[in-house]
Amino acid sequence: MFFILIVLILSLLNQATLSVKLTSSYSTGHLKNLQDIFPELINCPIDCEIYIHSYSALGYNGPLGALGPLGPMGPVSSHIWSPASEFAWHGNFFVYMNQVLGLIQNTTLALISHPKNPLSTYGSLGDSFWDVMPHINDFTKHMQGLGLFSILGPIGPLGPLGPLGPLGPVGAHGLTVSTNGQYIDVFGNVQRKITAVFNETLNVTWPLFERYSSKDFVDRLSRSGNLDTSFMVHSIADQNGESFNMTINEPQYISILVTPLVVGKNFVIQVYLNDEKIIKANMLYFTPWVQIYVSKQDLERSNNSLNLRVVVKSDLLDCGLIVSLFPCSMEYYFYIVGSTEFMLRRPHIEYEGPYIQKNSF
Repeated sequence: MFFILIVLILSLLNQATLSVKLTSSYSTGHLKNLQDIFPELINCPIDCEIYIHSYSALGYNGPLGALGPLGPMGPVSSHIWSPASEFAWHGNFFVYMNQVLGLIQNTTLALISHPKNPLSTYGSLGDSFWDVMPHINDFTKHMQGLGLFSILGPIGPLGPLGPLGPLGPVGAHGLTVSTNGQYIDVFGNVQRKITAVFNETLNVTWPLFERYSSKDFVDRLSRSGNLDTSFMVHSIADQNGESFNMTINEPQYISILVTPLVVGKNFVIQVYLNDEKIIKANMLYFTPWVQIYVSKQDLERSNNSLNLRVVVKSDLLDCGLIVSLFPCSMEYYFYIVGSTEFMLRRPHIEYEGPYIQKNSF
């Protein structure tokens, strides 16, 4: 009996515990001032405290909201004026990309081979991410992972890894787009990653950012285990919500954004890791987003694979009495951007402050 008790105690002590850090529109929206935040925010283009209010960059009128480039008027929307489905793949666009970017449609060579391509060391994902960006001012200093403004920076949905960048639906990758939003190479094969020259001695493989045609197709990919943390889709959610299920196989920062189609409409985001709820983000007047840091240690404790589930619900406050008669359904764009392990090749700034949440489970 004593031996069994010892074994049980040791198993409990050795039990894997995940410790996840994250930020969200909820935690930043509740900031009243910038006290207790490190590094300090003093030198910004304008008063640093203005940026944390709902009428500024993180609010519903900012670039993450319905009026920004990720909204219905932007270049990757599902509307007829969007170039994501048509314009980029007509005319002499392929000729232009081959001449300017040095594209090579060959499975054994880098698809983006120009030494100064957007994904190279000369771009915003190069060493300037560490050596230049943090030193411009205190606003950009907080654009590395879990910084106060990281969601607006290079590893967020507005950066080169997101829908507006070279990996997205209007990106400089030279791949055609199928009717369901997958990328197809010249051999007719579906491609989910692309290799680009980073410097003279290194090529890097990046995840392509897909704009999928429907939530149903996203669910099909999820069930087959082919849904990563780099895509967008237009959908409709009611007060009961709908789920997105993905698998995380590498340490990274993951940014999740829900952009409403109507200005000022609000959604609720609930995020689960291995079925444990780690955050519920619902902050009026702020476009809902969450950024999570999944460390190498977290992955190892979970057998190098984590299940990520995101539930998106409409906010009942936007529907009022109508809910008793009709479902509170609202349209939105869902974005998720994974930074990749490559963007952890050098340490990020160790941010501190009440806006950073820590969950252990």
